[in-house]
Amino acid sequence: MYVTRSRGREGDRGLPLIALGGLLLAALLPGQARAQDDGDIIFQSGFEGPVLELAAIAPDPAYGGTDPTVRTGPDGIVHLIYAGEDGQANEPVRYGECAGNCSTVANWHFITLGTYGSLGLGGSPRLALDAAGHPRVLWYSQAEVAGTGAYVYGQCDGNCTSAANWTILAVASYADGMAFPLTGKGFAVDPAGHPAFVFQDAFTGVQYASCNNACTSAANWYATAINLSSDADLSFAATGKPRVIYTTTDTNTLNTDLAYAACDTNCGNAANWSVTGLAEVASGIVSVPHAAALTAAGMPRMAYYVNNMLAIGGCDGNCGTLASWGGAMTTLPKHAGYKGVALALNSVDAPLLAYGGSPDGVSDDSANVAACTADCYGSAPAWTNVVIETAADIPTPAPDPCGTGDSFWQVGTDPSMAIDTVAHIAYESYSYATCPDGEGGKYVTTIDGPIRYAER
Repeated sequence: MYVTRSRGREGDRGLPLIALGGLLLAALLPGQARAQDDGDIIFQSGFEGPVLELAAIAPDPAYGGTDPTVRTGPDGIVHLIYAGEDGQANEPVRYGECAGNCSTVANWHFITLGTYGSLGLGGSPRLALDAAGHPRVLWYSQAEVAGTGAYVYGQCDGNCTSAANWTILAVASYADGMAFPLTGKGFAVDPAGHPAFVFQDAFTGVQYASCNNACTSAANWYATAINLSSDADLSFAATGKPRVIYTTTDTNTLNTDLAYAACDTNCGNAANWSVTGLAEVASGIVSVPHAAALTAAGMPRMAYYVNNMLAIGGCDGNCGTLASWGGAMTTLPKHAGYKGVALALNSVDAPLLAYGGSPDGVSDDSANVAACTADCYGSAPAWTNVVIETAADIPTPAPDPCGTGDSFWQVGTDPSMAIDTVAHIAYESYSYATCPDGEGGKYVTTIDGPIRYAER
């Protein structure tokens, strides 16, 4: 079933690329410390060769959906979670697995884990795996305006396409709708299997919630107020230390900045978190697409949208000092990633990006994956780009709720990516339809289509 909803479209911001504290993200200053180049060999086995013509599929065509997260485990199983839409009062959280040949719909198996309430109030499902590949999930549920909201955690240790093998519970509840869905990818599991997430409520503000044992008991979850933003990407180094890339509002300029936060011990104490401002990335208070990942050594890498283009950056040591950070604009097309970007690092820590393409910063006409092939964080980076599919490639007619014949598919928004021997990419699709308003004019509505999946 397809569900109509409002989907905002951003215009061209026309932002300048701004240097903050001497850090130029378009090109590094001579002698400036920068993230180490990872070599010219980027593609792993499986990336080489022709693009599979029919690799993009809708793995769960019974539902429209948003907010996909895809992960791969050490056993080769591909895991996928997203916010499903069926037009009912309580929308489903859908979880699926594929053990092989995942470009075939029949090899995917999906279940409903629970509900996230109403579209626009709840949602933002997130997925992470422990070291053994067991799925851990989180979402925010709220059914009514000013109704009770809850952060819902779930875990499964085997045969996870059977709902009976999941334990699902609310780990934090709020009356009167006083909490919010996750706006970033702020849910992760540390190497010891301990889950944590960054969230925001209307009472305390932004908090870091974590659990160190028996996490299927809400009593074992603890939250600490931290001076960050809920628009956060949370990762754990191999040492178990949390690292966060996030956007925040500068209280003086009211513009949007990119920042880095780290904690090395007793992270339930706000005083143990350090914050480093990195760069101003947007004029005004706006949502800026960004993504983060850690190298095998635990060093941060980031991708973000600035000046209508994608940039990447990172640090290889002493990351609490601004001068230790460096980066560069990518060579990808203008408006690449303006509605979301995913970052993953391959076995030699080289960056790959999944993003939606747009010719104008308004429409969403393609899903893409790109890899850096040389000088990734330097002054002359080289990138190879592969188009997964364009909107015109979708053979199914776009939903046309008003029967005007004026509807078309859009693809590539809010991508997620995981890599092993290939890249596994999930992203949204939606129909953009024009309808008469009854007064001689027209209005536009959008209808979310199935989550799409591709391997490259």
